Amino acid sequence: MVTERLILASASPRRAALLARLRLPFETRPVDIDETLPADEALDAAIAALAQRKAHACIAQVAINDGVVLAADTLVLAGGKVLGKPASLQEAHAMVGALSGQRHEVYTGVCLVDARHGTSASFTEITSVTFAPMRPADIAWIVANDQPLDRAGGCDIEGCAGCFIKSIEGCYDNVMGLPVSRVRSLLVEKFGFFTAQRG
Repeated sequence: MVTERLILASASPRRAALLARLRLPFETRPVDIDETLPADEALDAAIAALAQRKAHACIAQVAINDGVVLAADTLVLAGGKVLGKPASLQEAHAMVGALSGQRHEVYTGVCLVDARHGTSASFTEITSVTFAPMRPADIAWIVANDQPLDRAGGCDIEGCAGCFIKSIEGCYDNVMGLPVSRVRSLLVEKFGFFTAQRG
């Protein structure tokens, strides 16, 4: 198998672990950008555009001139409200409480950019998750144990919050922050990974 340079523009250990499943060598080069979403744009387009900004910022800030940069960002839509990472434990408690007994959608915007050729591809993956009702003590337990400040929506599907999931419709990996199957497909179809070296 011939591979090219792959750069993950993220500091998320979860995304790195998911990407590692592909058994491709990759570098991690996180970047800091303004992640404010435009209020007048549909969420699926806005989160994809955010991933695009992050990928291009990585190329510019790290001075990358070859290889493919992968950027992603995840948000939760619950009751018409966008939930990112909570800024405090109090906000995390409110977010988890808003998910109790409800269905919500997890949006992950993904962008891949070839730093040398300028080729790019982006998409948004959406997964629906339904939680069982939670008691106040359950919410407090999740917040105390799931490292909520690092998670969109304040909870972790592989942590305590996973004990309350009734159903998931769509890509499970997307809920964790990276829809690996679609990423692999793009790496193969658009960028030539797993097949042959590009010139």
